[in-house]
Amino acid sequence: MTDWTTLAAGLADELVRLGKVRSPEWQAAVRAVPRHELVPVQHLYDPSTGTWTPRSTADDLALVYSNTALFVLPGGRSSTSMPGLMTRMLETLDVRDGHDVLEIGTGTGYNAALLSHRIGDQHVFSVDIEPDLVQLARERLARIGYRPPWSPLMVWTACPSTRPTTGSSAPVRFRPCRGRGSSRSARAA
Repeated sequence: MTDWTTLAAGLADELVRLGKVRSPEWQAAVRAVPRHELVPVQHLYDPSTGTWTPRSTADDLALVYSNTALFVLPGGRSSTSMPGLMTRMLETLDVRDGHDVLEIGTGTGYNAALLSHRIGDQHVFSVDIEPDLVQLARERLARIGYRPPWSPLMVWTACPSTRPTTGSSAPVRFRPCRGRGSSRSARAA
């Protein structure tokens, strides 16, 4: 079995060849972040039966470390984007050492992990409206060494109707959802 780090290095090389990532810092992030740990299960669609089947990503690491979107909930309701699209957006962001980043849409946590590798998890804040997905991302990020429970950096759940509020010098804050459940469950993910 091929080690995931070899596959992640191959993905970084492929993204360079495709012109999807240029900077050494983002190439290093792609090589360092274990995408399979953040997406341990993907759902495959069978058009002949119209069904979605869960499959462990450990069974197909080559797919996980390819420039492919992975569905993390049945029905295509949630996915992790193609790594090449993510790295193009991250390079366009032009983030630098010392910058703070607020990511809207935590999803699997892969993008937050790439950002955390590049600028440090104390500079990355991520918000999503799906409490179950946020909790899974928080746990998986901590397991791979980002956003430990004692870190001031947290992954928050924001209410869909919440508007950010700011003080004169305060960072953007979101009022947490209380008493609201999610219409989707990520427990199977």
